Amino acid sequence: MYLVTVFGNLLIIMAIIVDSHLHTPMYIFLSNLSFVDICFTSTTVPQMLVNIQTQRKVITYAEASQFKEIPFIQHLGIGIKTEMLTNGIELKTRILIHTPMNT
Repeated sequence: MYLVTVFGNLLIIMAIIVDSHLHTPMYIFLSNLSFVDICFTSTTVPQMLVNIQTQRKVITYAEASQFKEIPFIQHLGIGIKTEMLTNGIELKTRILIHTPMNT
């Protein structure tokens, strides 16, 4: 599933880069969201697999403080960036829907 996620997001990014018709703000936002999804899954899934393989239910204080600081900052940054990008896409869509075309 991890490889499908990464490959699918890379495919979206490559399609947007290759096709010049897709160089619009909405598709740039979409490629940025795909990149954020790759980063998020690449930080979460490997740690999850390690935890499943070791079947260790205890975490030391040093590990807890390490996991508390670095991944929290990464996930917070990814979450904020995702929220800003989706809000930008929603705003653009609302403007396009509510503004009549002058032809």
